[in-house]
Amino acid sequence: MTGSQAVADGAPPPSGGVSDCETDVICVEAHDPGAPGSTPAQGGSRTTVGGKEVCRWYGQEVPCSLDDAGWFNAADGCYYRRASPQPAAGDPAWMGHDPSDGGAVYNVLCYPPGSNTVTGAPPRWLAEPPAGDPPPTPAQVAMDAISRIQLGKPVLHTAPGKDGKPLVGMGLWLWYDPAEAISVDGKAGENTAAADAPGIRVTATATLQYVDWYMDDSPDPVRCTGPGTPYQAKYGGAESPDCGYRYTTSSADRPGSEFTVSAILHWRIEATVEGTGTHPIDPLEPTADSQLLQLPVGELQVLN
Repeated sequence: MTGSQAVADGAPPPSGGVSDCETDVICVEAHDPGAPGSTPAQGGSRTTVGGKEVCRWYGQEVPCSLDDAGWFNAADGCYYRRASPQPAAGDPAWMGHDPSDGGAVYNVLCYPPGSNTVTGAPPRWLAEPPAGDPPPTPAQVAMDAISRIQLGKPVLHTAPGKDGKPLVGMGLWLWYDPAEAISVDGKAGENTAAADAPGIRVTATATLQYVDWYMDDSPDPVRCTGPGTPYQAKYGGAESPDCGYRYTTSSADRPGSEFTVSAILHWRIEATVEGTGTHPIDPLEPTADSQLLQLPVGELQVLN
């Protein structure tokens, strides 16, 4: 162990450009507090001392990173953390840019001049990561891609029926418009989105797994593997080829004399990272609701 050294601020380092404080195990630095009434150092700095990063803002040492705020940028005294997932296209945080333009939106916390307390600031779009900010991880880029996929609430349809009212025992067709169920950046029916970062491209694809229809006369849902086939008059009394149901009782004793029909769509979203070898990211399995359908179900009256 070498002895301690007292090094005054501003003293030139020894030959080789490495100060004694960087080579000694024990080091005492003597700091000149400045004359009374002097102005502290302006702005921020981010330097390396003894292999350790040291950040200062208006002469005060501040953390170079905060767990919930990101990395310190000495140029403006702000901490930046890349928003994950990224806001949807059209969000004001993009500042008029489109996600396909490149860059990213960052959450921001800043030190006001002369203060050592951070305060919130509006999110900002930056074309390049701020100084000191680590590059995004593949998982963060994947969340950006996934966030561009919006799961909608489709309108439910049933048929046939007498005057729009199905009858007990009648084969009922169930369906919805697939374009209403999913979109990417507002484009109806799209199910694949991509996001980019330096050296990384992630593609996310949403696939419908199944749909559970709740017909209100039974606790068990009707499970269908797709959106169902739209009914046409030419089908007559034929059964639906992929998603159908038969009521066994009328809705006469229900509130409003109607059954409430609803559906839950079960999706699987898979993201694949391209770049240094393509590999998948653990999939998500979200669900989305449908719009409710009020359905009166009557009984066929037979006159003798």
